[in-house]
Amino acid sequence: MAKKDTTMTAEGTIARRDGVTEIEADDMAALQAKVPEGYQLLSVRRV
Repeated sequence: MAKKDTTMTAEGTIARRDGVTEIEADDMAALQAKVPEGYQLLSVRRV
């Protein structure tokens, strides 16, 4: 029986005093690396 490939991505919401932005990455480490200086990672969900 062949195994199915599963693709998972993480989507996070980040905030700064001037607004909220969504970013996407392949995993949590990559998501954290994409958070710009001065922003805070608010939430993460797997898609």
